[in-house]
Amino acid sequence: MVRPEGVLNVTSSMKSSICTYDMLQYYTTMTTTAKRLSAMGQEKRNASAEEGVPLWRKAATWDAEQDPGFLIADVARLLRAAFERQISETGLTRTQWQALVYLIRLDGLTQTELAQQLDIGKATIGGVVDRLARAGLVERRDDPVDRRANRVYVTDAAKQLVPLMRSKAAELYDEVFGELPPGQREHMFNGLQRVRLKLLDNSG
Repeated sequence: MVRPEGVLNVTSSMKSSICTYDMLQYYTTMTTTAKRLSAMGQEKRNASAEEGVPLWRKAATWDAEQDPGFLIADVARLLRAAFERQISETGLTRTQWQALVYLIRLDGLTQTELAQQLDIGKATIGGVVDRLARAGLVERRDDPVDRRANRVYVTDAAKQLVPLMRSKAAELYDEVFGELPPGQREHMFNGLQRVRLKLLDNSG
């Protein structure tokens, strides 16, 4: 049989070489695929192992952005500064506002007890109460049991400030937390409440 010009005569050795090449390609492809699948599986296992691991334990080095204590403190600092600006028109400081909030809820605290609630020193609380008294918002009364102590009571003028206090706080919270979806706001609030209760329990 005469072969057309230009058509190669495929010998047994050439067929064997082609078959071997195809097998090598197949093996290489399968090996590469297996490695990729193995890597993907390892990534999934690593991700699964890290589920539930707190962010502050994942970081190889200390990072303030992943430190919950630093983050909460910084948010509180920024909120305090924002609230100072929010209430600047009232002529009262944030500490004075906080003192009124505690006294409206727990009227008749001693200055020492009020200082503890505000986490400030005795000397500082004296000045805070003095300024509130001059503004007609609180009054000191002698402690009927301990003559060395004074108890601090809010006046009617202070109670009339409650709606304004709530309004100013609500305006700030609307601005700060308004970007969060309602579900996230609820989770954040509930989470902070649980953390607060845990810390109170640990404090004895």
